[in-house]
Amino acid sequence: MDTGISVIPDLAGRIDAGINYASSDPNDTRDDDAYGHGTSVASIIAAATDNGIGIAGVAPAVHVVAVRVCAQYPENCQDSAILSGLDWILNDVLDRGSISVINMSFSGSQIPGASWYFKTLDSLGVISVASSGNAGGSVEYPAADANVIAVGGVLPNGQRAGFSNYGSDLDLAAPAQTYAMNNIDAPWYFEGTSASAPFISGLAALFKSTQPLDYSISGRSSGIPSGPNTRTDFINAAKFNADGTTRGWSQDIGYGVPDAWATIYAGACARFDLNGDGEIDVSDDQTQAAHLFLYRGWDPRYDERYDLYPSLVPDGAIDIRDLQKVFGRNPFTCPR
Repeated sequence: MDTGISVIPDLAGRIDAGINYASSDPNDTRDDDAYGHGTSVASIIAAATDNGIGIAGVAPAVHVVAVRVCAQYPENCQDSAILSGLDWILNDVLDRGSISVINMSFSGSQIPGASWYFKTLDSLGVISVASSGNAGGSVEYPAADANVIAVGGVLPNGQRAGFSNYGSDLDLAAPAQTYAMNNIDAPWYFEGTSASAPFISGLAALFKSTQPLDYSISGRSSGIPSGPNTRTDFINAAKFNADGTTRGWSQDIGYGVPDAWATIYAGACARFDLNGDGEIDVSDDQTQAAHLFLYRGWDPRYDERYDLYPSLVPDGAIDIRDLQKVFGRNPFTCPR
């Protein structure tokens, strides 16, 4: 939800059709970005990697949708446009389920009626993320809403940026100074909690992307829950350091800047420790196979046909061993 998204090479093929509520002309449905702010936010989330151009996004395989609610930034983000945008998103979630993370790199006073949307979207598993604000005071709305992840900004030394809003409503933090791509396909210096929020939104999208949905085999329910996909699940996973210890909270930076691998790893442990022994190993694969009455001793065809985890290495197989290969050890002891 921003000033729109321009089609630039770093986002080519991954910008889905959006909507424009920022124009006073009801016939103006363009969701492209004439200002640059929304494209910069989208590039931090989803810019392609390894292509020799632009920047690298946090979640380079996801699609982005422009819900244009701001004519410019930070001016002209009207309450009515934001409410209309939230209503459009909710309808999309109910009709198609294609939107799973919302980024709001704007802040201000509470918007009457918005809390109902955030609560409803949260109950549907949509993760809402917003910047805390750049006034150096308390966290502003929508980040201050109980059903939205509030993101503050940090400097390269890990300390709170002086302009970043902080306090009891703050959840996480991310870099407040970075380079991003603008609407004319040029990298530019992007500063503020507007830049911080999309780092967390990108990680939330990556987190959801590595938690597969439930599926059925031969008409039988697999018995696998849909995975830890909620806002609370994500924050709980983001608390873990790479060594498995839990981060503390402070009013300046919340739980701090998440470790991306540790966040995904913690989510995977919650998702795939199927036999409850605190480790992810091949026995979890076997446990699930036995649950489905498919396991008859180790059979490589099981991994080919009934995989549990999206491939994180390009080897053509999708199974728990992908996770093991990425982290380089077998078994994995889950974070406590």
